[in-house]
Amino acid sequence: MRQEIDFNQDEWNSIVNDSELKSSFREVISSDQLSRPPKGYEKDHPLLEWIKRKDFFVQKFLSDEELLRKDLVDRIVADLKTSHSLISFLNRR
Repeated sequence: MRQEIDFNQDEWNSIVNDSELKSSFREVISSDQLSRPPKGYEKDHPLLEWIKRKDFFVQKFLSDEELLRKDLVDRIVADLKTSHSLISFLNRR
């Protein structure tokens, strides 16, 4: 994954900075990351903070009211479509 981000920096930046993705999910999250640059990456790499991450995900918390809305399924489908570019990128290997 690190190499994919490194080799496709413009695409990665476009995905994680997409206004629709940020609007729906606020940010791409990681639960764990390396404390130092991984082997083969310099400490001044422009995407080092992304490259150090061990995983990536987005999440969205819904209120009780949102969960009870009649259009809940449509909204979930829309959010999944919004995250499709990120998921597709992460599934490349």
